[in-house]
Amino acid sequence: MDADTKRGLDSLRQGFITSAGSFTLGASPATTTVVARLGINSTSVILCQAANTATSNSDITRIIAATDQFTVHHSNATATRVFRYAWFTNAG
Repeated sequence: MDADTKRGLDSLRQGFITSAGSFTLGASPATTTVVARLGINSTSVILCQAANTATSNSDITRIIAATDQFTVHHSNATATRVFRYAWFTNAG
């Protein structure tokens, strides 16, 4: 096994993944936010978690994955809200 593959597998065993990130919903009347991320496609599953005290998971009403991005449908707000996410795509 080559060194890059071994390093990737070791990281995965330790719970580290590279298919994760964060996004911010700004304080505005907007109710959709597009998050760009290479590798996502229409079959991807996006999992989100509130990341600050001004944020609630119920702020998000729907997430639609597409090629290299996903669109978050959410309530409008007067405070900035931050979410963490991880995504998984079916290899088959």
